Order: sequence, then structure tokens, then C-alpha cells
Amino acid sequence: MNPDNFVTNHGETVEHEWVADASFDTDYNLDVDESEIETQQLKAVISNPSDEAFKRLEGRGSTPEYELTVPSDADVQVDREGRPDRFRVRGDYCEVAEVRHDKHPMADMEKKTVVVAGLDGR
Repeated sequence: MNPDNFVTNHGETVEHEWVADASFDTDYNLDVDESEIETQQLKAVISNPSDEAFKRLEGRGSTPEYELTVPSDADVQVDREGRPDRFRVRGDYCEVAEVRHDKHPMADMEKKTVVVAGLDGR
């Protein structure tokens, strides 16, 4: 079974949010009211973050909340203009901290992994 089929068959529905057209205020902060924000529902296999994810992100000031395996064609970005993409996972609002293409350790197949960090108060 390839990773996309696994995600489709066993994943949970999450909400993916991204800035489609960014507008900034005079201090070059994202103006959420003037920006175009888009959302979509997609399937993701949700797991606890790995020890490696904690180590990679600790120097960036992020604490990973979840690791998501998403469909390979999902356009998820950490460096999108305006701000990183966001997810709502199991009721928690999270921001993308890392996107990587890696291999499943046991199945030896390529997959797309998104590491998200929790947002306080959204």
C-alpha cells in the first residue's frame, strides 16, 4: 500500500489553512482582515512527534505538537508569504514548523511529513 492510500484509508480529517494572498500593515505584519485566507479539509495520519523532531525544532524555539503524514500532493508550506500554514488537529490550532519528504521506517516507502507546533489562543 502506498502512503497516499494509507492516509486516505486510515487518516483523520484535519483543517489546513494558508494565506493565498497576503496583505501587510505598515509594520509589515500580516493583516489578517485584508489577506485572503483559504482552508481545506484533508486526511492526515496523526502521530506524536519523534525525538528527532524535538531535537531539530528546539533550536528554532518551536515545540512540536503533532506529526502529520499528509497526501503527497498536499501543498503545505512552512515558508509561505505572510506566515506558515496552519492546521486544526483534534481541536488544537497548530502552525507548520517543518515539512519534509522522508521514508517510513518499516515500510521503506516515501511519504510527506508535516510537523506542527501548537498556537496559544490562536
